[in-house]
Amino acid sequence: MRGRSQSIVVARGRRGMLGTIMDEGVEGAKADASSSSSSSSCPCGSSSPYVSCCGALHENGGGEPSAIVRARFSAYVKNIPQYVVDSTHPESGDLRRVDATAEVPDAGRERLLRDAKRTMSSVTFKSLRIRDVADGAGEHEKFVTYEVAYKASGKKNRGGAKTLAERSRYRLVAETGEWRFVDATPLNSNEL
Repeated sequence: MRGRSQSIVVARGRRGMLGTIMDEGVEGAKADASSSSSSSSCPCGSSSPYVSCCGALHENGGGEPSAIVRARFSAYVKNIPQYVVDSTHPESGDLRRVDATAEVPDAGRERLLRDAKRTMSSVTFKSLRIRDVADGAGEHEKFVTYEVAYKASGKKNRGGAKTLAERSRYRLVAETGEWRFVDATPLNSNEL
């Protein structure tokens, strides 16, 4: 544990980092900017320049699941909500979370985009630590276990930095051959 004010967050459901943080509640704008435009190192912690690390995935897509985890984290830091949507598997529940009355063809994508924007405006993402990468059921599925440190703004989140630990699932999209996020299982600190 890195300090008194840090806690492990356990999510309800299988919606991934965005869903977990949204479940906790976010209010208002975040107090400080997470990334400086003058900083050229990648927010994912790789020590590589952003443009040749996560920036390349933000521009071109693709990548192995662990690289996509880093790129999704960097998208939250750099305020690139479209990448969160684009790197989500078409079968993900995140794209199916829509109101029963919605009949818009891309309603799931639009809602995920709105949720990602809202999270990016109210959460400061601090660091990412990938703990494990494992094969899933067959060659078209992989799991990435990671921890994210973040600080959310608002009255509900005055306790300082929190740590979210998850095991996220990635599958290949048959039509494109690209890996995409499907869902995530929250972990307790003793499961890491």
